[in-house]
Parts: sequence; C-alpha cells; structure tokens
Amino acid sequence: MKYSIIWLIVGVILTLSELIVPGGVVIFVGISSICVYLLLYFGFITSFTTSLIIWFILSIFLLFTLRSFFMKYFEGDTTIHNTNELEDMLGASATVLENIENGKGRIIFRGTTWQAICDIDLPKGSDVIIKDLKNNIFTVIKKEN
Repeated sequence: MKYSIIWLIVGVILTLSELIVPGGVVIFVGISSICVYLLLYFGFITSFTTSLIIWFILSIFLLFTLRSFFMKYFEGDTTIHNTNELEDMLGASATVLENIENGKGRIIFRGTTWQAICDIDLPKGSDVIIKDLKNNIFTVIKKEN
C-alpha cells in the first residue's frame, strides 16, 4: 500500500502535463494511474504486478474508446496551408546566376539554382520574376524597377 501514493502522484503529473503536451494521450494514462491508486487505496488490488497490468489495460482501453469521442468535441487548431508549391513560386523574385543568352540560362531561387528561359537576354545579377515552371525549367521575365 506504500507504493500506492506513487500512482496518485504520477497520475496527477501526467494529467496536468496534458496542458503542456496536448494531444489527448497523456491525460488517459494519467487518469488510469489515478484509477489504479483508487483501486489500491480501497483494497481491490494488493500486488504491484496486478496494478501494472490493470494500469496498462485501462490506459489502452481509455485511449482507444474515449480519445476519439473527446477529439470530436475538443478539436485542436488546424490550418491547411497552400500545398501547391507552384502557386508560391509564381510571381516570386529570383536572380540571374548565369547570363540568359539565346533564351536560356540559370537563376537562383530560394538558395537553389534552376534552369531558366526568357524571351530576352539578361546579364548575370539581373532581377527576374518567375512566370511559369515546366519540366523543372522556370520561365522568367525581367523585373521592372
């Protein structure tokens, strides 16, 4: 019975840690620990091994039965950002890395070099705007200052 207070302390710590580490998992493990403490306190369980087994089974049971129920009512903040990278690239600025001559050259965009095509010749260091991406080749236009 002396170790039963440990179940209570661990249960309270785990339950409160759900405030710091949200996700709806730790709270059920903590509640299971508190339930094991109560079973030990009232004498329904007498051995440490039995308490571990009950804690494990109760944790799994609560996690799989109640978590999905509570997640319907306590949803976290979710945002879906733009998953189309092309939309993020179009209209972005880049710099000519190698002269664009005869319609072909290289640009640097977000720290990576890319092949680029343009209707006009552009010298190294020119600022350009990305208009399209096909087959990993950017179509660019000169950026107007």
